[in-house]
This record gives sequence, C-alpha cells and structure tokens, in this order.
Amino acid sequence: MIASLSAFLDFFGIAVFAASGTLTACQKRLDIFGVLVIALITCLGGGTLRDVILGVDPIWIADSRYLWLGMMAAISTFIVQRFVRLPLKLLDVF
Repeated sequence: MIASLSAFLDFFGIAVFAASGTLTACQKRLDIFGVLVIALITCLGGGTLRDVILGVDPIWIADSRYLWLGMMAAISTFIVQRFVRLPLKLLDVF
C-alpha cells in the first residue's frame, strides 16, 4: 500500500512539475522543443541533481516511465494551452 502511494505521488509530482514548466515556457513563446527542454528540466532536474550528488543513477535512467510521463504531460499541456487560453493563475496552482 505504501509503495503504491509513493509511486503515485512520484508520478503525480512529475506530471505537475512538467505542466508547470510547460506553462512557463509557453509564456515565453517557446516552440515545442524549447517547451520539452524546460518541462523536463523542471520535472526531473532536482531529482537528477540529488542522485548525481549521492552517486547513484538518476531515477529516469533506471525507470524510463518518469521521462515518458514528463514528455507526455508537457506535450499535453502544450496542446491544451494552444487551443484553450489557460489563466495565468493556473501556473500558481501548479
């Protein structure tokens, strides 16, 4: 039970931080490549830095689901943001 809750929170955090990075990148009018770079740095950067300092493989290298989830959340948010103007307050919520 605890392990599944932990995995859910990990994936939820990745998706929310990817969406947050995407909204920030869209405000700067970046293209899809720039959005993906900013979103992936936002959602995976802190954990990667922690893992490198601790001397272990980053989690997204050991389990590629984290990387794919970050990319899918970023692309989905980018597409939704293009068709529906999301309020700037949504960035504060994320």
